[in-house]
Order: sequence, then C-alpha cells, then structure tokens
Amino acid sequence: MREVVWETKEFEEKPKNEVWYACFFGVILICLVFALYQANFLFVILIILGGGLVYLFGHRKPINLECVLNESGIAINGSPSKMYEFEGFHLGHHLLALKTKKGLNNYLLVRVPHDKNAEIRDILKAELPEAHYEPGITELFYHWLHH
Repeated sequence: MREVVWETKEFEEKPKNEVWYACFFGVILICLVFALYQANFLFVILIILGGGLVYLFGHRKPINLECVLNESGIAINGSPSKMYEFEGFHLGHHLLALKTKKGLNNYLLVRVPHDKNAEIRDILKAELPEAHYEPGITELFYHWLHH
C-alpha cells in the first residue's frame, strides 16, 4: 500500500503588523461608540466579547499536524477519514482540499509541502476525481485573521 507521510503546521503563522492592530481596534472603537450612542449596552458587551475572541484567535499559535495519506484515506494526528467520505480533491501549491460529502463544512483543508504534491496527486487520482475549489467566506476570514 502506497503511503505519504508529512508534518505541517495547522496554518502559516505570520506576525501582525501595526496596520492590522490599527484597523482592528479602529473597527472595535467605531462599533463601541455607535453602540454607546444608541444606548445599546448588550451590543457593547457583544462587541467587547467578540473583539476579545477575535484578538485571542488571531494570536493563537499553530499546532503541528502529522498527516498520513494512503489509498484507504487520510489520518491527521491519528484521526482517520476514509476515502469514501470524500467526493473529490483539489491540490494547489501548498494546499490539499478534500471535498466532503457532509453538509456545512464542505472541505477538509490540509497544508502540504510542495515536494509531496506528485505523490499525493498519484494516490488521490486513483481514488477520487479532481474537483474545483474556491475558498468560502469563512476560509477568507480565517486567512485574513492569520495574515
């Protein structure tokens, strides 16, 4: 059985610059002023909680992932997913997108080293058709938070 093993980070960690902080706190400040002007104290609490969560989430460090791909499926940190759970795949420069048959979360996204692309494509082409992948709004927001 052919198998490809690689380690990757959960996401690419990039330090936040002054512009990111200025925009973030600027939006929070504008929303707080508006909520106070409207005397909507529940909105003030939600802005503070939401802003705090976004701030913490934006500073989260990526965890290391061990990925194992073979003809039967993919295992990430020992958590397996079988090939029959997927409808197709898209393999980009540094990203593997496996299209799932599940409802809301349509893709399993895994970062891949460029030197493993050929091996990964060979295994997946034998099991799944290639699929078109376009990132959704949640992936774009997640990407924005970490850049």
